[in-house]
Amino acid sequence: MLLLAACGLLVWSPPDADAPVSFYRQIRPLLLRHCQGCHQPQRALGQLDVTSYAALKKGGESGEGFAPGAPEDSVLMDFIKGDPPRMPKNGVGIPFSKEQVELIARWIKEGGKDDTPATATVTAAAAPQVYRQLPVITALAFAPDGQTLAVSGFHEILLHQADGKGLKARLGGVAQRIESIAFSPDGEVLAAAGGTPGLFGEIQLWDLPKKKLKHSVTLTHDCLYGVSFSPDGTKVAFGAADNTARLLQVKDGRPMMRIDHHQDWVFGTAFAYSGGAATQNRQQQPGARENVALRVEGGKLHLITVSRDRALKLTEADTGSFVDDINKLLEGLRCLALHPAGEWIACGGDDAIPRLYQIFRTRARVMMDEDLNLVRAFERQPGPITSLAFSPDGSRLAVGCAGTSEVRIYSTQDGQRLAVLPGPTGGGTYALAFHPNGQTVAAAGHDGWVRLYSAVEGKLVHSFVPVPQADAK
Repeated sequence: MLLLAACGLLVWSPPDADAPVSFYRQIRPLLLRHCQGCHQPQRALGQLDVTSYAALKKGGESGEGFAPGAPEDSVLMDFIKGDPPRMPKNGVGIPFSKEQVELIARWIKEGGKDDTPATATVTAAAAPQVYRQLPVITALAFAPDGQTLAVSGFHEILLHQADGKGLKARLGGVAQRIESIAFSPDGEVLAAAGGTPGLFGEIQLWDLPKKKLKHSVTLTHDCLYGVSFSPDGTKVAFGAADNTARLLQVKDGRPMMRIDHHQDWVFGTAFAYSGGAATQNRQQQPGARENVALRVEGGKLHLITVSRDRALKLTEADTGSFVDDINKLLEGLRCLALHPAGEWIACGGDDAIPRLYQIFRTRARVMMDEDLNLVRAFERQPGPITSLAFSPDGSRLAVGCAGTSEVRIYSTQDGQRLAVLPGPTGGGTYALAFHPNGQTVAAAGHDGWVRLYSAVEGKLVHSFVPVPQADAK
């Protein structure tokens, strides 16, 4: 395999028993996948940065990174070998395999040479100062106080004034792609899920008051998706291209749980407590048939996950125990949105029909009634559904699609279409977000613009390019 620096794609090349080990094609991708969460320009613990040859050679508090020709005298080897190794510390990160440790030792023994191409981008956190081409926007989120709008960029998150009339800060990280953004309930932490395709997935946790990266956790060999906070803000959940969903502790970035209930990529997550008023009332209706296996226990935290395997799945967040398939399997699903009341979930995907489901089943599943949790199916959209968002009061649902330049808004109560908004041109809408006041909805996607609409009148209020842009020539 080749490492395609020109298009930004990093692909690890397996070792050849006869050829010299390549730093750029074989060693650097391993270091980025396993070490850069704690050792990068934004978060150089122990004053160590592993994202370039020069930085690795320089080393950190423990001395020079490695001694060319002498792996037995190299600080790097002291930290990555052993059972268990000294790094990654506290179980945060992916340990090197025995074969990978041997490969790094072989590279050092061969002289630890740098073969980084002169044209390569050697810094992992390399957001451009100005963009010559607008990036596809894949994530948007308003802060809980309504003052800030976070927008995904290339290697960065851009923080704008909520009205789109001023850039407040740029948060650069190692992930090339930011696929999902979420603010903690108190607005103090910003979580981002993404990664560099073919190399690593990354969760970033930012201290917003300080504009400082708290934790960077690398997991899996591809991007991460659909990040969400638990209601108390102590946990984040996200999906992955390895068919898993995972939970992390916010305070220290420590992995808490891996969930293996899906058979394909997991694109979205959401937390919900069981035992809400609507669910209890429905159980108490005359003639309601309660399923004992799903008896409502108030206050139990659950995780909802959505996957390309067509399923919405319900899992106990504290134990990882599978509870239920919420929906009938139809086509691959791409996104979800949690209703503010916490008892309904909207999902959409390849069949282009948004659906609203009750999360917790209140009667037994019976033959020929597989979609018994379905509350409402909305009208078919012009293309596969790629983004969904509820208004803060839950009365409206915004729907964005691939391959079309419109955003539709529906009444949650009766499914009626309320508005059609002119969305991103030339490819589709990949991100939607309602302002906390419910008066504005933001949309972005293929064309790189952010558009702000009046959610009540359905009119465009303001549009802007979220990244610093080079002057057109």
